[in-house]
Amino acid sequence: MPSVIKAVIGGIDPRHAGLASGMMISTFQIGAALGVAMIGGVFYSLLGPRPAPADYAHAFTIALGCNVALLALGGWLSLWLPREPTAG
Repeated sequence: MPSVIKAVIGGIDPRHAGLASGMMISTFQIGAALGVAMIGGVFYSLLGPRPAPADYAHAFTIALGCNVALLALGGWLSLWLPREPTAG
């Protein structure tokens, strides 16, 4: 997260830093809430109306796989973040 924050806020005029920071934090909170809702939706939709104990393990495995896939996608997308110029 620090590299994302630095990439977004790094080019902001210092007088707008507070506004940019507030927007970033709000975006992170909305993203976290949507992520919990989406992965929770996947989990509970896989359980069905009368889940057996094995259904919980299956639903958890699929939901965890979704988390891993989204994490990999985020890592791949982070390759396009702007790089800091090296000194020298």
